[in-house]
Amino acid sequence: MNIAWNMTDDLLLFTQLSTSFTSGGFNPLATNSPALDPAQGGDPSLAYFEPAFIDAIEVGFKSTLLEGTMTLNGTAFYYDYKDRQTSKIVNQTSLNLNVDGSVYGFEGEFNWAATDALLLTAQVSLLETEIDSFSDYDTANVAGNYSTALLFDCLGDNYVFDPVNGTAPVGQCSVLAGSGLDAIPGVPGVAQDLTGNEFPGSPNAASTSAQATRLVSTIWISLYRPTTTGRTAITRAYSTTP
Repeated sequence: MNIAWNMTDDLLLFTQLSTSFTSGGFNPLATNSPALDPAQGGDPSLAYFEPAFIDAIEVGFKSTLLEGTMTLNGTAFYYDYKDRQTSKIVNQTSLNLNVDGSVYGFEGEFNWAATDALLLTAQVSLLETEIDSFSDYDTANVAGNYSTALLFDCLGDNYVFDPVNGTAPVGQCSVLAGSGLDAIPGVPGVAQDLTGNEFPGSPNAASTSAQATRLVSTIWISLYRPTTTGRTAITRAYSTTP
């Protein structure tokens, strides 16, 4: 649903309410994959991912100022996600997971023709994202403390091993006591609470840009020369400042 109001000849206010979804699907895993076997730390639900739903609201304005030489636009938005699809690498395979969360922010745009030959432009973007209640295994941080720990496979079970604190008993899987291994058989690491974290790939800082452009007159000259396959264009551009 869209609502727009021309408050004046130079000011437009608008709001938009919408809902949409993205279909689910199947992850690229074999039926006998360890990632699906609970006995090997897997999760059968990883065989597929659910559809994603989003409810969105946007509120903004578009304005023209200084006798039409300046435009100033802005939009604030809020997106509520249910089962948002995000990817995770597991055993060199990209899997889709479903995560609830929210996204909100602001976008602004400024354009001003200060003179007949000078154009000033600027853009600003603010973005915040937040994951709702969610926990998972971070395969890049298996110990949960951002140490150098890695996973050690012992007779089909995974154990967290930190080379700083112990020596892996290679070939001696039955001797685990005092080896520096934290026994967590059947899981791919230490479960971590990701509630309140940002969505992957979403910057939390503002991004801004500004540009001053001096307008020029450009003359394009194209010459053609014959070749064995037809004609080849030779193009040159000549610019002059007004």
